[in-house]
Amino acid sequence: DNALVFVASDKREPVAAMLFLVHGHVATYYLGWSGEAGRRSGAHHALLVRACDHLARRGLARLDLGQVDTVNAPGLARFKIGTGAQVRGLGGSWLRVPWL
Repeated sequence: DNALVFVASDKREPVAAMLFLVHGHVATYYLGWSGEAGRRSGAHHALLVRACDHLARRGLARLDLGQVDTVNAPGLARFKIGTGAQVRGLGGSWLRVPWL
């Protein structure tokens, strides 16, 4: 119940997919894929709307879309910014394991 996959298909052929992880009252957009047909049809946007509806019905308070990297992933950044989400400058949390 805490790993949710949403898939958009065209004539039974997957064209886009999104994976969300739920933790507490928050979900995180973990992974997404969109093929050429999915990009042409805006399938990722439709999946995000469907996912948000589902998550809201579950009572979740927030969806974290993850890092917005306009340099290395401009298309993904455009998609995330285009959702209307509030972009926040949050640094990652890293744990250094000394024996590795």
